[in-house]
Order: sequence, then structure tokens, then C-alpha cells
Amino acid sequence: MLELRPGCERCDRDLPADSAEARICSFECTFCADCAERELGGICPNCRGELVARPRRPVEKLAKYPASTRRVHKPRAGGSAGASAPRERPEAVAADGARATQTRRHGKPYLMGR
Repeated sequence: MLELRPGCERCDRDLPADSAEARICSFECTFCADCAERELGGICPNCRGELVARPRRPVEKLAKYPASTRRVHKPRAGGSAGASAPRERPEAVAADGARATQTRRHGKPYLMGR
């Protein structure tokens, strides 16, 4: 069953369960029609999936199956939609005191680049 989240992740506009202005992706990221179409070009910035009109739950079903109250808000940080700052690799110190870059390979941390 869909969560029917109550607001746009980008601008925090209210999107009630019966709103025709809500857009979602297959992971239920939720955006208002303005943000989805004008700023995001119909593509979810989180998963790169298609944003489509969110189905509306019939009013008589909302009492038994209420919409979510969990609000997700990720305002746009400068730059283009979906862009994020490059991740920095944290420095670590090897057992012998040499500085190394910690990274992950096959889910396990290891030290490299002494």
C-alpha cells in the first residue's frame, strides 16, 4: 500500500492524500507537480526513476487506511537537480603510523596509498 506522504521533498508544499498535484517515483519519493515538471524534468533526483501522478486514495478508505504523516524534505542545495558535492575519502592512520586513505572494497574497509 502506498504511503501517500504529506509533502513535497523539494519545496515542502503540502500534498494531501487526495491531491492531484502529487508526483511519485517507484520508491515513493514524493514531489509536487511544479517541482517534478519544472525543476526535475519528470525524473526523480534520488533514484533517477520516472515521476508519475500519485494515485489518490478514495476518501471512504482513508479512515481505515490513513495517509502517512512522515514528511521528507530535502531542499535543493546549490547546483543542478540531483547534484551533490563530491565525497571526500577520510584519512586513516595505519598501524605503523603511515597515513593512508581508507576506502571500501567488497564491503570491507582497507588501507591503501601509503
